Amino acid sequence: SEVEIKLRTIEDDVDSFVLLATDGLFDVMTSQEVVSFVHQVLDSTPTEHQDESRRNIAKAVTEEALRRGSGDNVTVLVIWLHGEVKDTT
Repeated sequence: SEVEIKLRTIEDDVDSFVLLATDGLFDVMTSQEVVSFVHQVLDSTPTEHQDESRRNIAKAVTEEALRRGSGDNVTVLVIWLHGEVKDTT
């Protein structure tokens, strides 16, 4: 398998996380599908449960890859670029 390395500048107002994963994830999901999946999970989570969802998102992504039929090992690490979600209500 080919190693994919990209150099990107982090934009604070746009980027919220960095996701590192083994090829078992990318065998069944594109990078954009992974980003969309993470945002979909977070957007469907009430604000008071956002921190818990963020803590468990790597597991959710891994389970989604397995659900989609990945036959390889799947390891996912999510690095959040901003602190905990604040409830503004």
